[in-house]
Amino acid sequence: GWGFKSFSGPVFDAALAAIPWNLYRYRGDRGAVELAYPALLRYLAFEKRQVNEKGLVANGLGDWNCPDRSVMPAPEFVASCAYLYMLELMDKMARLLGKTDDARQVATDAAALRRALAKVYYKGNGRYDNGGQTAQALAVILDLAPEADRAAAGRLLAEACRRPIEHGLAGAKVVNRALSKIGRDDLALGLVLRKEPPSPGYWVGKTSTLWEDYRFGQSKAHVMLGDFAAWAVECLAGLRIESVDRYVIRPSVSSGLTRAAASTETPFGKLAVSWTRDSSGRYEITTTVPPGTTAKIVFPTGGEEELSPGTRTFVR
Repeated sequence: GWGFKSFSGPVFDAALAAIPWNLYRYRGDRGAVELAYPALLRYLAFEKRQVNEKGLVANGLGDWNCPDRSVMPAPEFVASCAYLYMLELMDKMARLLGKTDDARQVATDAAALRRALAKVYYKGNGRYDNGGQTAQALAVILDLAPEADRAAAGRLLAEACRRPIEHGLAGAKVVNRALSKIGRDDLALGLVLRKEPPSPGYWVGKTSTLWEDYRFGQSKAHVMLGDFAAWAVECLAGLRIESVDRYVIRPSVSSGLTRAAASTETPFGKLAVSWTRDSSGRYEITTTVPPGTTAKIVFPTGGEEELSPGTRTFVR
């Protein structure tokens, strides 16, 4: 492989935590967590040895393949955020497996890392690092800012995302989701559908694969910028799997779309949603929840309702 000297680091290596956790979350596969746990424990011990005098880590490529390197966030900031993400997933896995001592230690390490990120990279008034798309998205997704400044962090993210895509690999995983978290699906959709580079929309009609970058396709067989597809299922159609048998259906309010649909096969059967919105703002939403599971629908017009298995249609 590329090794640990320059290419690898928490941004890429987070897969070691994310894949088994998501297999458990989506499929109920506790065995995947048990299998990966010893390797993840060793990896986090390795990464802890990379912590510098500032309490941060800097190994890896950071926000790889930013279209404009002049607005690239500090690799140390990005790597440290990815390391924090791994620690917090490890905390969940340790608790799942009853490894209370491990959970206590990774929680302590994560708290120390949060303090170091704030000390070195928080500029005040919601701004982290250079205040760009990736930096602000990481701040929003990881709730880095003090609670009183989180709305300001979201506003800075929205301002940054009125410009074309500036983020690279790390940002591709968090920018759209962070925009959805602050209720700005419209800005995320604008970034994705833009016809001029840099944008996934630029690929349409030019390729049938995912590229390594938004402009030239130096590799034309990379999945790393492809999270916009999963984001669209979860945040536009509104189909989110909380656990293997618990789901939340939340059709987009802020995207400007007039229709969306998504479905997936769970271990219990088909989970699906389709919705339309007319010119008056009225939604017609059809949901399908598989047997042996529960779900909650959050209506775009306000209110929510618990769903039992079966197919139902709502007009709101």
